[in-house]
Amino acid sequence: MRDTENQTLKVEEKMELWEIQLKEDKHIAEEVYQKFEETEEQVELAESRCQEMDGQIRLMDQNLKCLSAAEKYSQKEDKYEKEIKILSDNLRRQISMLSLLRDQQSSCEKQLMLWKTVRCIEGHWTRLCLT
Repeated sequence: MRDTENQTLKVEEKMELWEIQLKEDKHIAEEVYQKFEETEEQVELAESRCQEMDGQIRLMDQNLKCLSAAEKYSQKEDKYEKEIKILSDNLRRQISMLSLLRDQQSSCEKQLMLWKTVRCIEGHWTRLCLT
């Protein structure tokens, strides 16, 4: 009977140890589950932040494209302004040259009239002298 009591005591001790172990395991499982839930929340938060950042990246990409287009437009505008300046300078030179040519034309016309007048006078003198 003593063996049976010893065996019963041993079984009871094992059961008590198992109950203690079960309580510890339940406690560990609860802690693990709590950490899992916290991690799950952190993952959801990280996913939300990733989506926000993805939206910001898309917006930045669009802004970069706009800036690139604006830069190209600005470069074209600078090029056109230089061309306009060159053409304006050429136009001023041409106008100045035209003015000089008109002055020369006027001078030539005056010289021609003077020459014609001189020839006419010479012609009159010649006729007067011959008669």
